[in-house]
Amino acid sequence: MTEVCPTTSLHLHEALYQASPMAIITLDFEGRVTLWNPAAERIFGWRKEDVLGCPYPLVQCAAQQAEFQQNMARNLAGETFQGVPIERCRRDGTKVYLNASSAPLKDGDNWNIGILIILEDVTARRTTEQRLRESENRYRHLFETMAQGVVYQDADGLITAANPAAEKILGLSLAQMQGRTPFDPRWRSIREDGSDFPGDQHPVTIALREGREVRDGLMGIFNPPKNAYRWIKIHAVPLFGKDGRTPVRVFTTFEDITARYLAEQEVRASEERFHNFFEHAPDGMYLMDLKGIFRGSNAAAAKISGYQRAEFLGRSYLDLALFSPSDQDRAATILARSALGETTGPDEFLLHRRDGGTVPIEARNIPLRLGEQVEVLGIARDISQRKEAERQVREKGELLEATLSSLDEAIFVINPEDRTIVSANRSVGRVFGYLVEEVVGRGTAFLHADRGAYEEWARKG
Repeated sequence: MTEVCPTTSLHLHEALYQASPMAIITLDFEGRVTLWNPAAERIFGWRKEDVLGCPYPLVQCAAQQAEFQQNMARNLAGETFQGVPIERCRRDGTKVYLNASSAPLKDGDNWNIGILIILEDVTARRTTEQRLRESENRYRHLFETMAQGVVYQDADGLITAANPAAEKILGLSLAQMQGRTPFDPRWRSIREDGSDFPGDQHPVTIALREGREVRDGLMGIFNPPKNAYRWIKIHAVPLFGKDGRTPVRVFTTFEDITARYLAEQEVRASEERFHNFFEHAPDGMYLMDLKGIFRGSNAAAAKISGYQRAEFLGRSYLDLALFSPSDQDRAATILARSALGETTGPDEFLLHRRDGGTVPIEARNIPLRLGEQVEVLGIARDISQRKEAERQVREKGELLEATLSSLDEAIFVINPEDRTIVSANRSVGRVFGYLVEEVVGRGTAFLHADRGAYEEWARKG
């Protein structure tokens, strides 16, 4: 065994004293400082010259004085202390956190000559630990109160932790979830089209298999308490091991978007219904902006106008010369009313077709607010057949009128309910001496000389 010579030992002790990152302090029996190393100067701010021969400066109040005297007595009795956490103030008044160790200081003959104190500055570590605790508390609070579901799964995809939001969204407690993987059929996961969502395509499985984030995965999950599916959007993030390449856990967040998803589905269904109605409506339908520029039209509109649907797009009714100049002014006035949110119509126009012909139409305009913009949904009905029928009725009426007027007999048309005269021919003037205008609307009693016979006739119907 090699012995260290006294000179070498002395140099070793001096090197440790000078280079130690911990404060090394010795005190005599009276508690006065006899040794104060460079680390003590750096940690506490007092220079060696300021404290040597003076009372120990880290005894800073009456309570600390009593504790110091008690511990010093125990040190001198041979007891040692290790790593006792204490809090003191530096020379500038700032706090410093320490781990304190102390032992009796002996001479070469093993006699007590004072005490040795070693103080480790743990302020930075304590601050870091405090920040870590605060961070963990914040994370725990966030984990427990956030609206998004959070789930941790191990390298095998087994659920190990879940927050309250995850339990609520999935309708399962953590105990019920633990042990499940993405392949567990009890999830009853589905895609948007209603087909099964395979476990190997689950965002968690992909994150573990490929070592990459998977964002915005959409999935339907069956919620047992609600007996209904909840639609969730999933974001899976792999957490890697020490090699930085192998995923060892997956951190998954998901948001319950059921209400939004169902609303979007209803909007899509409504749009589909409108599209089908628009496309297959028997009346011509069109969309245009407030400048009269067409944004779309259906097949019936193309049939009425003779223009292909593509020919409408981006062009106005003025560009297409669909109306006569007078009707163009009327159409502009109607469009201005639509801009104010007014539904207009039915308004009759004579539409000029692409082939040069004309067709009478009845048009209605309905303003639609799409975000910040207003567009107009127009409905144009071909009223050619109605106009032809009206013409024929007029002609037949005129023919009947001419025929009745040519007869010598007085002819009346009587309302059977109240026996009033609805109309009469001109011969009533010659036969009865009345003008047509004088008899229309009157009862027929004034035409009968024998009123009793008339009433009997009227009673028999």
